[in-house]
Amino acid sequence: MMPRFVKTFVPVPQEYMGIIIGNKGRNINEIKQETKTRITSRQADESGEDSGFEVSGPSETSVENARLAIRSRMVDVNVVYIPPFVY
Repeated sequence: MMPRFVKTFVPVPQEYMGIIIGNKGRNINEIKQETKTRITSRQADESGEDSGFEVSGPSETSVENARLAIRSRMVDVNVVYIPPFVY
């Protein structure tokens, strides 16, 4: 029986790609190791393709864990605007 691989695409705005990849690939390599997945980046192009990451792995769970790890790193860098208190 051939091994089954699960694939998904995680869209990420171009401006966050470097943050998720990290210095010398540290962040993305950490996600790959923790989730036992293969992750490749894809840049946005003129045809309308989104930037983001192609994630493939041996199970739906591993791929979903990688997707969540990528998304959580995006949330970590987002600054939430809290309006000033008005009297």
